[in-house]
Amino acid sequence: MATTKNAMTNKSALEIALTLVLESAHPEKALVAEKLQKQIASLEKKKSSPSKAQTAKQTANLSMGESLVEFLREHSNQMFTIAELMKQVPNLPEDVSNQKMTSLFRLDSVRPYYRRDVVKGKAYFQYAEPAEAEEEG
Repeated sequence: MATTKNAMTNKSALEIALTLVLESAHPEKALVAEKLQKQIASLEKKKSSPSKAQTAKQTANLSMGESLVEFLREHSNQMFTIAELMKQVPNLPEDVSNQKMTSLFRLDSVRPYYRRDVVKGKAYFQYAEPAEAEEEG
Protein backbone atom coordinates (compact mmCIF):
# COMPACT_ATOMS: atom_id res chain seq x y z
CA MET A 1 0.00 0.00 0.00
CA ALA A 2 1.47 3.37 -1.03
CA THR A 3 1.57 6.17 1.47
CA THR A 4 1.07 9.78 0.53
CA LYS A 5 1.93 13.11 2.15
CA ASN A 6 -1.76 13.78 2.80
CA ALA A 7 -3.51 12.32 5.79
CA MET A 8 -5.91 9.50 5.10
CA THR A 9 -9.55 10.51 5.08
CA ASN A 10 -12.20 8.69 7.08
CA LYS A 11 -13.88 7.63 3.85
CA SER A 12 -10.74 6.06 2.39
CA ALA A 13 -10.03 4.30 5.71
CA LEU A 14 -13.55 2.87 5.74
CA GLU A 15 -13.23 1.76 2.10
CA ILE A 16 -9.98 -0.07 2.91
CA ALA A 17 -11.61 -1.68 5.93
CA LEU A 18 -14.57 -2.71 3.77
CA THR A 19 -12.25 -4.34 1.22
CA LEU A 20 -10.40 -6.23 3.96
CA VAL A 21 -13.65 -7.39 5.56
CA LEU A 22 -15.02 -8.65 2.23
CA GLU A 23 -11.79 -10.58 1.57
CA SER A 24 -11.83 -12.16 5.03
CA ALA A 25 -13.33 -15.50 5.96
CA HIS A 26 -15.01 -14.18 9.09
CA PRO A 27 -18.55 -15.59 9.52
CA GLU A 28 -20.09 -12.13 10.13
CA LYS A 29 -18.32 -10.33 7.29
CA ALA A 30 -21.62 -9.49 5.53
CA LEU A 31 -22.95 -7.77 8.65
CA VAL A 32 -19.73 -5.78 9.15
CA ALA A 33 -19.59 -4.88 5.44
CA GLU A 34 -23.15 -3.55 5.58
CA LYS A 35 -22.31 -1.31 8.58
CA LEU A 36 -19.18 0.00 6.85
CA GLN A 37 -21.14 0.80 3.68
CA LYS A 38 -23.68 2.76 5.74
CA GLN A 39 -20.90 4.77 7.35
CA ILE A 40 -19.35 5.52 3.95
CA ALA A 41 -22.75 6.64 2.65
CA SER A 42 -23.20 8.82 5.74
CA LEU A 43 -19.85 10.53 5.11
CA GLU A 44 -20.84 11.18 1.49
CA LYS A 45 -24.12 12.77 2.63
CA LYS A 46 -22.26 15.09 5.00
CA LYS A 47 -19.92 16.18 2.24
CA SER A 48 -22.70 16.90 -0.24
CA SER A 49 -24.90 18.84 2.17
CA PRO A 50 -24.96 22.59 1.56
CA SER A 51 -22.99 24.79 3.93
CA LYS A 52 -24.83 26.65 6.61
CA ALA A 53 -26.31 30.02 5.74
CA GLN A 54 -24.52 33.03 7.10
CA THR A 55 -25.76 34.61 10.27
CA ALA A 56 -26.99 38.20 10.34
CA LYS A 57 -23.76 39.24 12.07
CA GLN A 58 -21.60 37.60 9.38
CA THR A 59 -23.63 39.30 6.66
CA ALA A 60 -23.24 42.65 8.42
CA ASN A 61 -19.47 42.10 8.76
CA LEU A 62 -19.18 41.31 5.04
CA SER A 63 -21.12 44.46 4.21
CA MET A 64 -18.85 46.57 6.43
CA GLY A 65 -15.81 44.90 4.83
CA GLU A 66 -17.08 45.78 1.36
CA SER A 67 -17.61 49.40 2.44
CA LEU A 68 -14.07 49.48 3.82
CA VAL A 69 -12.52 48.11 0.61
CA GLU A 70 -14.57 50.49 -1.52
CA PHE A 71 -13.49 53.48 0.59
CA LEU A 72 -9.81 52.46 0.38
CA ARG A 73 -10.17 51.97 -3.40
CA GLU A 74 -11.68 55.44 -3.83
CA HIS A 75 -8.81 56.93 -1.80
CA SER A 76 -6.08 54.61 -3.10
CA ASN A 77 -3.34 57.25 -2.92
CA GLN A 78 -3.91 57.90 0.81
CA MET A 79 -2.96 56.02 3.95
CA PHE A 80 -5.32 55.82 6.94
CA THR A 81 -5.14 54.77 10.56
CA ILE A 82 -7.90 52.67 12.08
CA ALA A 83 -9.23 55.74 13.93
CA GLU A 84 -9.41 57.74 10.70
CA LEU A 85 -11.19 54.91 8.92
CA MET A 86 -13.71 54.62 11.75
CA LYS A 87 -14.71 58.25 11.20
CA GLN A 88 -14.61 58.36 7.40
CA VAL A 89 -15.85 55.04 6.00
CA PRO A 90 -19.55 55.29 5.14
CA ASN A 91 -22.05 52.59 6.19
CA LEU A 92 -20.24 51.75 9.41
CA PRO A 93 -22.17 51.79 12.68
CA GLU A 94 -21.45 54.87 14.79
CA ASP A 95 -20.39 52.69 17.71
CA VAL A 96 -17.87 50.60 15.74
CA SER A 97 -14.79 49.82 17.85
CA ASN A 98 -11.08 49.64 17.04
CA GLN A 99 -11.24 45.88 17.60
CA LYS A 100 -14.13 45.50 15.15
CA MET A 101 -12.28 47.56 12.52
CA THR A 102 -9.15 45.49 13.00
CA SER A 103 -11.16 42.28 12.64
CA LEU A 104 -12.65 43.53 9.35
CA PHE A 105 -9.14 43.53 7.88
CA ARG A 106 -8.93 39.79 8.66
CA LEU A 107 -11.95 38.93 6.51
CA ASP A 108 -11.07 36.87 3.43
CA SER A 109 -13.04 39.34 1.31
CA VAL A 110 -10.94 42.27 2.58
CA ARG A 111 -7.48 40.75 3.13
CA PRO A 112 -6.28 40.87 -0.52
CA TYR A 113 -7.18 44.54 -0.99
CA TYR A 114 -5.00 46.46 1.41
CA ARG A 115 -1.43 47.05 2.40
CA ARG A 116 -0.47 47.71 6.02
CA ASP A 117 2.56 49.83 6.78
CA VAL A 118 3.89 50.74 10.21
CA VAL A 119 5.39 54.22 10.50
CA LYS A 120 6.84 55.25 13.87
CA GLY A 121 4.85 52.53 15.60
CA LYS A 122 1.52 53.48 14.03
CA ALA A 123 -0.26 51.19 11.55
CA TYR A 124 -1.47 52.75 8.31
CA PHE A 125 -3.71 51.04 5.78
CA GLN A 126 -3.84 51.72 2.05
CA TYR A 127 -5.63 50.16 -0.90
CA ALA A 128 -3.55 47.67 -2.87
CA GLU A 129 -4.42 45.52 -5.85
CA PRO A 130 -4.63 41.84 -4.81
CA ALA A 131 -1.33 40.78 -6.43
CA GLU A 132 0.50 43.76 -4.86
CA ALA A 133 -0.93 43.05 -1.42
CA GLU A 134 0.19 39.38 -1.56
CA GLU A 135 3.74 40.37 -2.47
CA GLU A 136 3.91 42.75 0.49
CA GLY A 137 2.23 40.25 2.88
